[in-house]
Amino acid sequence: MKTIFEYGVDQRHLDKNPLRKWKTGKETRRKSQLTLEDLRKIQAEANRKGSRCKHLAWAIEVAWRIPVRPGDDLYGLRFEHIDWNKCGIQVYHTKVRRSAFIQLPDDFLWELRARQKQSKSGYIIEYQGKPIKRLDKALSNTAERLGLNYDVIMYDVRHLWITTAIDQGFDPSVIAHMAGTSIEMIHANYYEPHAVEQSRMMQGMPDLNKEENTGKVINIDKNK
Repeated sequence: MKTIFEYGVDQRHLDKNPLRKWKTGKETRRKSQLTLEDLRKIQAEANRKGSRCKHLAWAIEVAWRIPVRPGDDLYGLRFEHIDWNKCGIQVYHTKVRRSAFIQLPDDFLWELRARQKQSKSGYIIEYQGKPIKRLDKALSNTAERLGLNYDVIMYDVRHLWITTAIDQGFDPSVIAHMAGTSIEMIHANYYEPHAVEQSRMMQGMPDLNKEENTGKVINIDKNK
């Protein structure tokens, strides 16, 4: 509406934009509770014998290996985007309007090869030979069957991938490149220094009650 009014002002249909000072409120960031252990359980449940959600198990695998945003970025991935010689896939992050080449491990490339031979749509993720648009309902239903007491959506897989990569100490610039985001966003929304550095720092700090290499002992109580 604000844009429409602004257009009216530009075309001299209106004297001023009544929404010129209006700003959207800051959205509350959703806090994902998904853990790596629970994600593995969900994938195993979706992939069990007789399950009708095997496509969900595969979609989780793809989302974990190729950390693009759920939606067109993820469900629009096609086998033709894969460069088999360079062992990776070219993706396009629509939100930031930026392409990226993501390296893929050998075992995943072998699985992609096998699925390409069976694919009817040409899309990496498909269901009954057709591309899909979303999987949040299938994911939440599977999580509910497992008795998880929190909601799960596909975006949580991406969030978990980023936080796991950070906890493993990988370079934020590489994470940002692969996930299609900025280093600033990672530091603002994902990076928690205590999760990566606190243990290492506390192990490296000198003990006040032990002798240092200088042979001196630090005495805390000056009255003694």
